[in-house]
Amino acid sequence: MRTVRPHDDRARAALGSLSAVGAGVAGFGAGVLFADRVPALAWPALVGGVVVHLFGMVGAMRLQSAEGYRPARLERFGYWACWLIIGALFAYAIAEWLR
Repeated sequence: MRTVRPHDDRARAALGSLSAVGAGVAGFGAGVLFADRVPALAWPALVGGVVVHLFGMVGAMRLQSAEGYRPARLERFGYWACWLIIGALFAYAIAEWLR
């Protein structure tokens, strides 16, 4: 049986983050590429992406907290900045819907 070293956990987390960023950039590229062909999918895709992102973000934070991990100031800033951006997107979506 192989023991997992802390370095392995960090590498796994970094690669998972890299993968998520790559998927996001690819999704952005696909959105730009097909924007004029499937505009009806824009809002459902955005909402679905945000919901999946929130599950991952909140789930990761809960798991880390349960293990006793206390995030650094920059990590907390990023967490709350993300919520702020999602709130702004939500407000924009409501404004567009009411228009």
